[in-house]
Amino acid sequence: ESVKPCERAEFVSDVSIPDGTELTPGQTFIKTWRLKNTGSCTWTTSYRVVFESGNVLGAPPSFNLPVSVPPDALVDISVNMKAPDQLREYESFWKLQNPQGVIFGLGSNGDKSFWVKIKVVAPTQAP
Repeated sequence: ESVKPCERAEFVSDVSIPDGTELTPGQTFIKTWRLKNTGSCTWTTSYRVVFESGNVLGAPPSFNLPVSVPPDALVDISVNMKAPDQLREYESFWKLQNPQGVIFGLGSNGDKSFWVKIKVVAPTQAP
């Protein structure tokens, strides 16, 4: 068996806001990803979640992990976001960053991001 890299993650599930969730302009929401630490090193609270590309959706561009995550453990990462005003689809891509500033992500090569994808739609008019 090959040696596990120190820093590696896998996506487990969208706890909230699955891809394609419809939101109204300016609506605030909390996006929660569940990730698994599949590497050999513990992620401390000095590790950060960092915006990579797309639309930051009103979130801070980076923030610390809420808890330490030992190897093989799961973590729920939540961030406050806000739907933009224009009616269209938006994507926001994120990765992880170690305390030395090295960015890593998901997958066997550690280069894939995790994301939120929403669709901003017109509010339905009350009758």
